[in-house]
Amino acid sequence: MNSLRKKIAQLICVEVRGNELDNDINKIEQIKESLKKNQWGSIILFDSEINQASNVIKELQDLAETPLFVCCDLERG
Repeated sequence: MNSLRKKIAQLICVEVRGNELDNDINKIEQIKESLKKNQWGSIILFDSEINQASNVIKELQDLAETPLFVCCDLERG
């Protein structure tokens, strides 16, 4: 990946929804493949339980060349 593409990718924040991961077993694999290919810079998690969010964050951080900036909305009202 060229330098300009890497810099632009670091500006992208990808939305991850826990309920979509529960309903579609291929969704996390699609997200992982996208991260490996594009190396975006951050994720934001919605609709996720704490344990699920922790596991997803670890899996994605392990694939990222540069540590991901992680945002979470785990409010379960």
